[in-house]
Amino acid sequence: CDLTYRILPPAQDLNFASICVVNPYPLFVFSSTHYMRTVQISKTARQAENHVQYPGKMKRAKFVSTTVNTVSLNDALIARTKKLLGVKGYYTNLKDVSDADIIAHYHSLWHIEQAFRIAKSDIASRPIFHRKEVSIRAHMLICVMALALSKYIEIKTQQSIRSVLDVCRTVTDAILVHQKTNERIVMRSPMPGEMSDIEKLLSH
Repeated sequence: CDLTYRILPPAQDLNFASICVVNPYPLFVFSSTHYMRTVQISKTARQAENHVQYPGKMKRAKFVSTTVNTVSLNDALIARTKKLLGVKGYYTNLKDVSDADIIAHYHSLWHIEQAFRIAKSDIASRPIFHRKEVSIRAHMLICVMALALSKYIEIKTQQSIRSVLDVCRTVTDAILVHQKTNERIVMRSPMPGEMSDIEKLLSH
């Protein structure tokens, strides 16, 4: 299809040159770091040539074309892959956002992936043993609230929630109950300095 695009100068802070297509908004970025993967492509191409020469030992190769009776090197695919080395595409429907912001948002997706990992492991949002919709919604609401609180703690302390919890677990309470009067006496273990630092950070 016909695409209207503009060529943008390389951004010094992000080290990329981009071509932003106005309609329907894909963004193509060239990265010198990704371009260094030429060595890996060349190695894969050599492996493909070796598989073509010795088809009996061939398991699976990227640049090899096979038919019923022939095994050949896919030169067209190799040439196209080399032309696209270092080029990465982004697709967005945001119109009033700069190219640098679009790329920055994409690079921030790991925060979302991290949130899912925390929800599954540390918060243990799954498995869900509830059957009623109200109970399931309540369970997920608690998990989302715990996730938000965990993120807040990580931002304030500059530590992972797992390391903060490990420090919190070092503080234990012993409860003594008088058998006749039922009086409860709580004896807490000494609070380590690291726990005091976390408490100060969260209190501000």
